[in-house]
Amino acid sequence: MGIIIKQTIKSSIYAYTGIALGFITTALLMPKVLTEAEVGLVRLLVSIMVLLAQVSNLGFNAAGGRLFPYFRSPERQHNGYLFWACVVSFVGLCITLGTFAINYEFVLNLLNVKASPLLREYLFWIFPLTIFGVFFLVFDNYARVLYDTVSGTFLREFGQRVFLFIAIILYLFKFVDFKGFVAAYCIGLCLPTVFMALRVWQQGNFFFEPIKGFWTNKIRKEFVSLSSLTFLSGFTSQVVIYLDQLQVTSIINLDANGIYSTMMMFGTVIFTPTTHISRIGGAIIAEAWKNNDLKTIKDVYEKSCLTLLIIGSFLFIGIVTNLHNVFEILPAYQAGKWVVIWIGLGKLFDMATGLNGLILQTSKYYFYDVIFMVFLIVGTWLMNQWLIPIYGITGSAIATASIILIFNVFRTIFVWVAFGMFPFSLKNIAVIIIATLVFGFTIMIPTFPAIGSIPSFMIDTPIRSLIVSILFGGAIYFTKISSDVNQLVDGLLKKVIR
Repeated sequence: MGIIIKQTIKSSIYAYTGIALGFITTALLMPKVLTEAEVGLVRLLVSIMVLLAQVSNLGFNAAGGRLFPYFRSPERQHNGYLFWACVVSFVGLCITLGTFAINYEFVLNLLNVKASPLLREYLFWIFPLTIFGVFFLVFDNYARVLYDTVSGTFLREFGQRVFLFIAIILYLFKFVDFKGFVAAYCIGLCLPTVFMALRVWQQGNFFFEPIKGFWTNKIRKEFVSLSSLTFLSGFTSQVVIYLDQLQVTSIINLDANGIYSTMMMFGTVIFTPTTHISRIGGAIIAEAWKNNDLKTIKDVYEKSCLTLLIIGSFLFIGIVTNLHNVFEILPAYQAGKWVVIWIGLGKLFDMATGLNGLILQTSKYYFYDVIFMVFLIVGTWLMNQWLIPIYGITGSAIATASIILIFNVFRTIFVWVAFGMFPFSLKNIAVIIIATLVFGFTIMIPTFPAIGSIPSFMIDTPIRSLIVSILFGGAIYFTKISSDVNQLVDGLLKKVIR
């Protein structure tokens, strides 16, 4: 347990530091240095790479992670796990990239290359990016099942963002032109794979040969069955994240995707705490299912809904009431104002419904969640095709938020009907009322003017954020809506007083 706690703390530090660095690089520096089309290009390359890498792995990582106890045997080189992971991924890469290469012109036309000529010049980077991307997934997953969760998190969440920061700095100070920047950016995305492989080798786990006598019919059948299911669920979960960028580029152009993807980041910042809570809650829920402890699952479900609603509401108010300050820094991106608001609302609703997805995924009804995800993709695609031509990038944000709402309503109802768990109470309504009142008051505060050479946004942002923190945080604390929040604040106050 001590190792798990220590690695969790380290991983969290690297992850949140990386998020801060990535936010500075992607949301602030890149829009100031690059044109909207150039921003749209690099964001699209990442989106396509993630999707193709997920497909190329053919579900091996997810299935292998669950069934690794069968493989685990240092004396037998973990029964050739790494060898088979690489072989399956290589086969998947040949199929995926072969198909992509054959249909290269079709893909360019699908992405509206006439409106986005940069695609013809730079889309070829998808090939090396996907190759390195899929093998990073292989080595990272292998390290994780061998109880090293820190190395992959450090390289992906922090190291990679350092490389990307260096790439943008090189371009900013004109050490490279845009072509050189794209090359440096793509190399920065690929380098973590090299270091991850070296880390596995350094730890003495780089076993790369098949071991005879392991694959019994039972293991093979179970592995193939699980791989098929996890391939579908893993792919659908990634498509949901990146489909809107593909459709915005296809229907409008890279310029629109540059604005959309940048503004979307401000909206998705709201959702960041959910990842951490999901990791903790997921382990508790899985163990509770094992012991058929429905009371614990219900308790975690209720607390996750309330806690995430509080955190999400606070972040939503802080971001939206400061949007005028964001656009003072990035005036060319004002068309994305409603993207932030709609995406933020969608993510907030997702947080407000708590860990409903984890409860489904770890239960005997896990297959239904895959079905829900498929409907989510189809619904997102249809709504984007309908709304983007009418409302532009705002249409895509409306589509995403609407589908997230519908999707989570169905998930919540399913958990309620299947397990008798309804997570909401008057406390959740109280949080919404407090958030609405604080938002309404804060949005009406006039913008604080510049003082001398200090621009307005540097004065207004901290003051407005402090007001939100005092009003919202104070209201939540003194009404004692959440015992978890009060315990956390009381603990921090005791440390400060000491």
